[in-house]
Amino acid sequence: MSWFDEGTNRQRRRRILLLLLAIWAGSAVYARYKPLPSGVSMESRAYQVPARNVSLLADVTGVDAGGQRFSRQEIFDQVLAAIREAKRFVVMDFFLFNQFRGTGGEIHRDLTAELTAALLEKRRADPGVLLVFLTDPINTVYGGTVSPELARLQQAGVTVVTTDLNKLRDPNPLYAGFWRPSVRFLGNQPGWSWLPNPFDRGGKVNLRAWLAMLNFKANHRKVLIADRGSDAVSLVTSWNPHSASSGHSNIALQFTGGPWKELLASEAAVGRFSGTPFGVDVAGLAQASLADGQATAATSSMVSLQVVTEGKIADALERQLGTAGPGDQVDAFIFYFSDRSIIKALVAASKRGAIVRLLLDPNKDAFGRIKNGIPNRPVASELMLHSTARLFVQWYDTHGEQAHDKLLLIRKTDGSASMVVGSANWTKRNLRDLNLETSVVVGGSQDAQPLRQAQDLFDLVWGNARQDRFSTGYATYRQDSVWQMLRYRVMEFTGLSSF
Repeated sequence: MSWFDEGTNRQRRRRILLLLLAIWAGSAVYARYKPLPSGVSMESRAYQVPARNVSLLADVTGVDAGGQRFSRQEIFDQVLAAIREAKRFVVMDFFLFNQFRGTGGEIHRDLTAELTAALLEKRRADPGVLLVFLTDPINTVYGGTVSPELARLQQAGVTVVTTDLNKLRDPNPLYAGFWRPSVRFLGNQPGWSWLPNPFDRGGKVNLRAWLAMLNFKANHRKVLIADRGSDAVSLVTSWNPHSASSGHSNIALQFTGGPWKELLASEAAVGRFSGTPFGVDVAGLAQASLADGQATAATSSMVSLQVVTEGKIADALERQLGTAGPGDQVDAFIFYFSDRSIIKALVAASKRGAIVRLLLDPNKDAFGRIKNGIPNRPVASELMLHSTARLFVQWYDTHGEQAHDKLLLIRKTDGSASMVVGSANWTKRNLRDLNLETSVVVGGSQDAQPLRQAQDLFDLVWGNARQDRFSTGYATYRQDSVWQMLRYRVMEFTGLSSF
């Protein structure tokens, strides 16, 4: 009888284990392929916009001829100007907005405090202007602490939208299979804080904050849309109003008119699925922008602008790279590069005869912490091994900061050019409908203002012009380790990574 009971218990335990495995596997598959919220992964139509209404902005950090580090910045001043000049609304979406400093101590500029002050002053001076701030829950360590900046904005009447990441797909399905049917339902509020804050030296958070962080996903967008009475100005950028990031190199596209309505709609979609919907009065603005474009079309060079988000960014990159052929020039400036399809597309472009230049961050600095070079160094090694002699790699010569740009620029032999610029790194998480991301595709003549500015920026950093040093040769951070390559491939495939 005891033998029978023991056999029955073994069968029961086996069934329970199989049921738990089935729940885990089902949750993991669902988390990776669940339907996207409405309005996510979109592409606008291509608008024709006067080239003079579109500018490329850059923050660049380097070392001068005397060995002194410097930072030349353009982006934040334009953010502040857009807020100051707004007549009816300012809608912004920024990933990092906090005073967390990691283990580092250097802050070039207190961006978080300055932006908070600018928004509070705008609320005081122009109380009728709608102010909307969308952001990622990383700024409260996923609910494990309070953001004093966001709290102040909310108290002043700013609409603060904390993105509901649960509505997105999960890039780390092995962990999500555990998270979704269990810990996700526990909720998270500040309190019982006994673990170190993963983003700030000396801070404490609870266990639930760490468990949420391991999902490795984000609203990674960097966007601003504001009206100026008769038209709208937009910025799509790689820049964060994050004080510890203030020394980073970054890039932004600023434009008047064009696809601003689609850009605004993509942000409103995040507000809706995050439980904080907002509405913006845009009556009259579209007509003014259209009239301006029609009036100047005959006398000003034009560029095309198309907003792309999430997975549509990957489509745009692959489409652009697929057109590169003999004699064309392909330049890329990327913080994280690991996506397998984009790697293949770059190699294929070089084999078709395009000259490819890659300017990569060496992935060694992260807010005072030393990183191991993954993914960029093993990816660079693979590219140099399998490419033709037409593919070249250099590193941004960082000194504690990051080369945080995300830019693809292609110049064709017929005199045309195109670029893709925005928030998205070239990784599975950023390009394959996992994170929230926003970029803009620009097309036109190589002499058109934003495309010429992009080329000037790339040539400046690549060539270390004006006796300033920005970049260094491939050999400086060359890493041909089989172990590092294996680690990168496993991390990229499984999603068990922060890139």
